[in-house]
Amino acid sequence: MLPLYGIYNLTIGLLFVVIAPLMLIIAKRNFRENQQYGGYSIIVTVAISLCIGLYYIINAISIYIQSLSYLDPLSRLQFVQGRFFLAGLFPYNIGAITLFTLPLFIIAIGIFAWAVNITEKKGMSKGDPGPTKAKNSIDLEISRKLFHIGLIALLVLYIMVGKMVVSNIFGYYSDTFCSGNLAGNFIPFDDFYNLNLTSYEPYMGQTMMMFAFIVVFFLVLFADLVRIYKPKYYLLKTISQQWRSYERGSFGPHIHMLMGCLFVIIFFRPPIACVAITITALGDGVATIIGVAKGKRKLRAGSEKTWEGAIAGFLASFIFGFMLYFVMIGLASIYGPFYQGTVLGGIIISLVGATTFFIIDYISLPISDNILNPVVCGCVMWLVSLVII
Repeated sequence: MLPLYGIYNLTIGLLFVVIAPLMLIIAKRNFRENQQYGGYSIIVTVAISLCIGLYYIINAISIYIQSLSYLDPLSRLQFVQGRFFLAGLFPYNIGAITLFTLPLFIIAIGIFAWAVNITEKKGMSKGDPGPTKAKNSIDLEISRKLFHIGLIALLVLYIMVGKMVVSNIFGYYSDTFCSGNLAGNFIPFDDFYNLNLTSYEPYMGQTMMMFAFIVVFFLVLFADLVRIYKPKYYLLKTISQQWRSYERGSFGPHIHMLMGCLFVIIFFRPPIACVAITITALGDGVATIIGVAKGKRKLRAGSEKTWEGAIAGFLASFIFGFMLYFVMIGLASIYGPFYQGTVLGGIIISLVGATTFFIIDYISLPISDNILNPVVCGCVMWLVSLVII
């Protein structure tokens, strides 16, 4: 009996829909406490979450219904596999691995939190260790932006992982599991070895990025809910001390950033997605650090942002964005049109993205830059790419 190949993508889509009302509860609480910034940021994040969830659900159901016209099991599997890749959904079996990974990590975090709480209770009798040493503003901002800069490491998944996954991991699955007697397993591997996986190499980097961002997003979302409602069980207490006062009763900036980056990964081609993530990670990080360290001239009256920081962020966004774009289009000779682009197009797109970042920084809406930068910059660059590519 053929498995329902869309069931895993459907379930992932439902998860994004289900978390929306949970996040809205936090938004309502923020508005009640007059934390407009947190409330509006969550509303935008909820809108993106619903967009991703509905996209997964509609495509999973649509592709499965279309696959019913294929009577041959292998032909149906090949059709579903190809359509999932093209639609930016999880291909055969990786969706299942994603769903199995989440509860395992959450359970592990729960056990660790319980153990840490027990240890802290025992340590209370030994006396107060004393107040933690305060950090200066520059050290604090650098600490806050380490998560941003860490996003760059994930871009390696786009650049290198496609061929590696197909050649090694899937090869291992094929040799180990495709023995013909595992068709009834919850993760079906029957006929897996018959798929022409090398034809999907261009999309595997995107798939691994989605896997990484979705797993990390749900883990930090779970951790942030613990921080908000049961702070004594929160594991990363040192990190939470780095949040600004208006962020402590709301979701941390990493929640909005992960959702924004996931949006561009799913909906845009790799060159556009990578530039948007680079702007989010390095552009915003450089702007904040330079603004705190060297900033003297305020962008606008009443604004904490400076011209020095905004200009530094613009330059970092343009330079590093173009560098990533150039690297990505270089893969077109290996992976084909999915990575298509030109040097001139890269200059224009990176300049447009950097300019959009500067405008967002200047306007300073009461919404987290961490979700505005990837989503707005990504959408604007995508619109421009339709004209120049």
